[in-house]
Amino acid sequence: MIADTDKNSSPEVYVGGNGEDGYKGRVWKLQTGPTGLTGTGATSFHLGTLGGPTGSANFGYRMVA
Repeated sequence: MIADTDKNSSPEVYVGGNGEDGYKGRVWKLQTGPTGLTGTGATSFHLGTLGGPTGSANFGYRMVA
């Protein structure tokens, strides 16, 4: 998914990994810049980070913009 979620006029790329962390799932947020996609400043989060369940949730399986 590509979206400017931090409203800085530079979109971020979100990549889901539903099999990560024992199928709990994880999503990575990658920054973009004038030269394109970069891993610098990348962050990741899982459903537990957002206050959701911590079991096998396949978080990141489907993402919609």
